[in-house]
Amino acid sequence: MTPEQISLVQRTFENIKPVSDLAAGLFYTRLFWLQPSLKNLFNLDPATQRRKFIQMVEAIVCSLDYPGQFMVILSKLGEQHAAFGLTSEYFELAEEALLWMLERCLREEYTEEIETAWKEVYQVSVNIMQKSNAPISGTAEMSLLKFI
Repeated sequence: MTPEQISLVQRTFENIKPVSDLAAGLFYTRLFWLQPSLKNLFNLDPATQRRKFIQMVEAIVCSLDYPGQFMVILSKLGEQHAAFGLTSEYFELAEEALLWMLERCLREEYTEEIETAWKEVYQVSVNIMQKSNAPISGTAEMSLLKFI
């Protein structure tokens, strides 16, 4: 990820925050349309799930400037996803749903450059998530993860 890509992702996320509930709803609508069976993995009420999704995206986006936090957040998220037995197919579907949501929320602001930046951040994130096998330990890291 380049500093320019990080900046683009952070700037465009700020534009999505005012419509974050709608954005999360679009993400899940697309994800479940692509793979209806994934709906069975989500046992929270939809409003809570949307809120948690946006909180997680925000934590990841905000941590892009702090590699240590970025790694901790994504390692923990990777462990959580692994516990559900999610495969690389899920990550491909989630990427498609994320980009679809971004395109609809950002509208004319959505460019190839922005898409590339989000794809890069997403791919780096997924690579960290898929490689995380060791449990996270330490009080600083655990307190950071309490809000996730």
